[in-house]
Amino acid sequence: MLNEAGLYDVVSRVLVTEKAACANNDMKKEGDFSVYTLVVHKSATKVSVKKVFEVIFKAEVISVNVINVPGKKRRFKGKMGMKSGFKKAIVRVKGEVDALSSAMRA
Repeated sequence: MLNEAGLYDVVSRVLVTEKAACANNDMKKEGDFSVYTLVVHKSATKVSVKKVFEVIFKAEVISVNVINVPGKKRRFKGKMGMKSGFKKAIVRVKGEVDALSSAMRA
């Protein structure tokens, strides 16, 4: 089990985009659950994200999907470079998490 300091190393931040907010609104119409999108550590797994989310936000997690987002090519001062990619987790939660619902409102 992760210690208290290790919990906050897994979840970096909440990813607030138009696509994430629309997904949350669509899922609320279908049933009594919400969807939240988080940026997580590169080595995070579905099981670790589920445990951390349940401990930090005290919510019942239904499912977790994890996606590796690749970096993009960018030009900087005439030379090609790469932006670093990241891993995001889409967490489906029963009910609503008060701490995150205000951030996800569109």
